[in-house]
Amino acid sequence: MGSIVILEGSGTRGGRYEHIELSEKLAFPVSVTLQGHRCIPDDHNCLGGLGLIGTKPIQEAM
Repeated sequence: MGSIVILEGSGTRGGRYEHIELSEKLAFPVSVTLQGHRCIPDDHNCLGGLGLIGTKPIQEAM
């Protein structure tokens, strides 16, 4: 079974703190879309962006 990753997009801007709390509680890493990159701080269990601007850690997690 693969790992679980939370994907944050621009639609999560209004619930930023709730999403941070959820990812901490479940201990799931977070990835962000290009438009959602400001939804969660980079230093908070964030593996980086997904897609063409993606980082190696998120590509490996996916």
